[in-house]
Amino acid sequence: MGPVLFDADHLILFFNPTVANVVHPTTKKPVDRVGDRVRFYLTEMSRTRTRVIVPTPALSEFLVLAGSEGSDYLTRIEESFAFRVAGFDAQAAVEAAANLLSAIGAGDKKGGATGAWQKIKVDRQIIAIAKVTGCVAIHSNDKDIRKLAKEVGIPVVHVSELPLPPPESGLLPFEGPQQQALPAAVPVVETPPAAPPTTPEGS
Repeated sequence: MGPVLFDADHLILFFNPTVANVVHPTTKKPVDRVGDRVRFYLTEMSRTRTRVIVPTPALSEFLVLAGSEGSDYLTRIEESFAFRVAGFDAQAAVEAAANLLSAIGAGDKKGGATGAWQKIKVDRQIIAIAKVTGCVAIHSNDKDIRKLAKEVGIPVVHVSELPLPPPESGLLPFEGPQQQALPAAVPVVETPPAAPPTTPEGS
């Protein structure tokens, strides 16, 4: 399986799977059992040795949310085999420019996205990084990322689309370091002691 890209909201979910305010994009209701979905997906990532691309624009947002613990999280990301930090380099810049020119040619520089122009430019950078690194999917809860990524043929996975663990298997342990809660900058909910240690919607 090819690599997948994590937006900032899914980086938060990786380190803190229990989230209180993730809303389903269609029903607009809270997504059920977010922690279970994420933990089960993490076991599958570990089993298949799937690499996770961390784009630098999303990493920057994540580190802001992590606050004083940001350097510790960055070290864990850089030292983990599962993660690869990818920057907005010349190849990605060419890809992003081509996507923007295509949107302008179609008469809508935002490409159907509804966010602020500066945000959309960053979203395009993230998508361009996904494209040039060969990602098979982008994990994000952001509706503009979903809209823009569709134009370049990259599927976007919302956390509500992650499967629940099979009832007979229960929660499978993630093969990796013990997860730690993010600092107070990211709202968290109480979790059972046995569970691994919230995210604003969007990037």
